[in-house]
Amino acid sequence: MNIYLYEDGELIYDDGLIFKTMDKSISIPYQSVNNIFLFKNVLFDTNLIRKLNELDIRLFTFNKNNYYLLTDNLSQGDITVAMTKAYISKKRISIAKSILKSVWHNMITLLHSYHIDTTNTLFSKLKSEIKNKNDINILLLCEAKIRKLYYSYFNEIIKNPDFEFKSRIMNPPTDPINSLISFINSLIYKDTLINILCSNLNASIAFLHSATDRKSSLEYDISEIYKPLIVDRVIFTLINNKIINSDDFIYNTNMCIIKPNSKKKIIEVYERKINSTVTKHNKRIKYKDLILSDCIKLRRYLLNEQRQISFYKE
Repeated sequence: MNIYLYEDGELIYDDGLIFKTMDKSISIPYQSVNNIFLFKNVLFDTNLIRKLNELDIRLFTFNKNNYYLLTDNLSQGDITVAMTKAYISKKRISIAKSILKSVWHNMITLLHSYHIDTTNTLFSKLKSEIKNKNDINILLLCEAKIRKLYYSYFNEIIKNPDFEFKSRIMNPPTDPINSLISFINSLIYKDTLINILCSNLNASIAFLHSATDRKSSLEYDISEIYKPLIVDRVIFTLINNKIINSDDFIYNTNMCIIKPNSKKKIIEVYERKINSTVTKHNKRIKYKDLILSDCIKLRRYLLNEQRQISFYKE
């Protein structure tokens, strides 16, 4: 069902969708709503956007020329068809392998920058597995092994007993490192999704990771490439430069969360990192632009505009 709102007012969610005008309040049966069309000036907040996203309701606003703006970014039909075909073909394996090769390389790059010797470890064996295996489930298992091995070096880099890292625990995070990883991951997911949408890819179709109930599975694929270069470097900077300490966290039973004011400090460091530059092809380019570049590469490969796919390696 479509809902059309032709008056100025406010659209809110308070145990239900409510549209308020100067002289009335209308309850909207959101359970049966698919789209809401706004033709006048209607106020709404981020809480409403989050709720509409949960309810899978699309919100359209129209300008004075009756051109609409959509809260969801729709990908073009040709790329959606190409991505669907790739997902059920050998192209999926090619894309997944290319992602994992970059993940492996960027993890090694980070560890070497902290003078950690990665020779004579499982890293070489796992690199061979990426090259030789052609089963997506085996590649996913390989990714898990790489990340577990990679995380085992974190305490050598941090060297701070207040931030000892034992293993990755997400729901909920139980220690400061896991809290930092989860929070900063959410930041890079956001920036990756923006670039996916800017390149007009369909964010719901992933290649390394399986499709989930989230609308943007592809952000997980692309983000993996940059987590060692952005997320983990931000974590090490925050701790080793004493920008944060144990007082920046709230400890509850089986849960550790970041204090609201401390998130501001973390976001500042994150923004500096993702806007910092590296040299590529004799040019300085920001990390956030590299993410966009990889999205464009993927699009071109899916549309057969280039024969091979290779993601960023630092």
